[in-house]
Amino acid sequence: EQLTSSQEAELPQFTVFPNPTTGLLYLDGLEHLQGQYEARLRSATGQVIRTAAGAESISLERLPSGIYLLEIISGQQVLARSKVIRE
Repeated sequence: EQLTSSQEAELPQFTVFPNPTTGLLYLDGLEHLQGQYEARLRSATGQVIRTAAGAESISLERLPSGIYLLEIISGQQVLARSKVIRE
């Protein structure tokens, strides 16, 4: 039996752009979820910094430059993760 810390599914054709960014980060390829998801932005230490429910973008404005982790979550399932860079 294999143990995993979380369930993760693949999102076909999911993209975030522009990456790196200085402001808004746009999410593409989530249309099939019909807004039933949350975009969650985490710091390098894992702290949740921003959330956006069903949004097509998430703001990195007013955040310090660095690397962040963007998660797309539906229900209790992490559908995708992407590293994003704030310039």
